[in-house]
Amino acid sequence: MPGYSLLAPIPIMHLRGAVEILQIKEFALFGSEAFDVLNDTESGTKVLIYASHDEAEPIVSYVGTFAGIVGDPMEMRKLEKAGYRPATTEGEKWSFYWKIKKIESLSTPIPLSEIQLPSGKYLNGYPRGPLHVVN
Repeated sequence: MPGYSLLAPIPIMHLRGAVEILQIKEFALFGSEAFDVLNDTESGTKVLIYASHDEAEPIVSYVGTFAGIVGDPMEMRKLEKAGYRPATTEGEKWSFYWKIKKIESLSTPIPLSEIQLPSGKYLNGYPRGPLHVVN
């Protein structure tokens, strides 16, 4: 979706693990059930990342690059074994994985309340999963 970014909640322990993976690998993998959203996201799309869970501040504090999805169970297993998933995700079961590259910390975090939805409205609270937002 041109003109849009992907806003994605990621538990901080998985995020830290992905940053470590990206020091030695081209991409890291996160699991999701939001196929419609992620399948409609172009490779190269900016990912705005906020730490999910109750104790997290309502801010986007990291940015990355979306690099596609992996839905074939054999490929998913192969990439898991090759170390593309954070160790903290062991035992999690997902319908598919999505790839992320180049996770970087933002020098100035963005409050979630300043994130605009395609409808023109602004976020109110924590989204429950990934969604498209206006750049």
